[in-house]
Amino acid sequence: MSGKTTFMRTIGVNCVLAYAGAPVCANKMTVSYMKIFTSMRVQDDVTKGISTFYAEVLRIKQIIEYSYKKKPMLVLIDEIFKGTNSADRIVGATEIIKVLNKNHIISLVTTH
Repeated sequence: MSGKTTFMRTIGVNCVLAYAGAPVCANKMTVSYMKIFTSMRVQDDVTKGISTFYAEVLRIKQIIEYSYKKKPMLVLIDEIFKGTNSADRIVGATEIIKVLNKNHIISLVTTH
């Protein structure tokens, strides 16, 4: 309840607004163009047999695959691996953060 999700959404929305040439919610903002990736509010899909956890894994896989292109990107991941146990979540999140720790990537990751 500290506003982590709201803060991340605000960053993402303001970047999209700036890229579209629209006014942003800030007194001043300078941002370089980056491809925006999010893993927020990921949901399951019973019709396709995809659990919430698997849907998040697929989304993060897309992020990692794009990161190999070494193009500027903004990554917003909210409550990473929230649907799994604490030990696995810590190991998984640690490895993902290591992969995203690159000069061409700005990433914000929250945990629960």
